[in-house]
Amino acid sequence: MRLDPDAVDVLCLVALDVRRVYFRPVFRHRTVRMNLDIATMLENDELKQLDETLKEIDDRRKKCGAV
Repeated sequence: MRLDPDAVDVLCLVALDVRRVYFRPVFRHRTVRMNLDIATMLENDELKQLDETLKEIDDRRKKCGAV
């Protein structure tokens, strides 16, 4: 089951073993399952990615007239 972008904004993938997260706007998530390799998780600048993800969500809301 896919997440409803009207009910959820951010998908947060968590790699507990390396204590890292990967953020993605729900409206850009098209699959039921998503696998990321360890290098992607370790190289990810979490704060920068979260900022970009939230900006993308805000921009989409403004474009759709939701704000």
